[in-house]
Formats: sequence, structure tokens, C-alpha cells
Amino acid sequence: GRARRSSVPGMSPCQASGRTSLASRSRLSLDVPEAAARSRLERACGVARECLAATSRRARRDVEDCKLRASVARLEREHVQAELAAKERDKAALTARAAS
Repeated sequence: GRARRSSVPGMSPCQASGRTSLASRSRLSLDVPEAAARSRLERACGVARECLAATSRRARRDVEDCKLRASVARLEREHVQAELAAKERDKAALTARAAS
């Protein structure tokens, strides 16, 4: 048969395959930390998105609460002003009756 030629000059095919598997292993060993780092980064991004969504929900709820409080305050002010106007009319009527 034909003799196998090594793709790496000066090395037998066995040595070259050992070197290739070593290169594959070192490439894999570089991929594993990269995958772990990518996984941690994706998890951190997910946590950040959740935090942002929660903060946005809280901000929307706070805005709605503020609008509600402002509306209640406006209605209360109108009610107090109407009561004050009624009391002033009553006072004027009583003052007019006392004067006559």
C-alpha cells in the first residue's frame, strides 16, 4: 500500500494526529471558558432585562398613583370650595336677616 504522508513535515502520521488532537483539545479548552462566559453574560443580560422590566412597571404604577392622588386632591378642593361658597351665602343671608 501507499505510505501515509504526514501533513506536518518531519512528523510521523501518529505524531501528527497526536498533535492535531492536542490542538483540538486546546481549541476545545478555549471554547469551554468562552461558552461559560457567554452563558454568564446571557444570564446577566436576562437578569438586567427582568430588573429593567420591574423598574418600568414600578414607574408606570407610580405615575398612575400620582395621577390618581392629583385627581382626588382636585375633587376634594372643588368640594371644599363649594362648601365654603355655601357657608358664605348662608352667612350673607343671616347677616341680611339680622340687619333687617
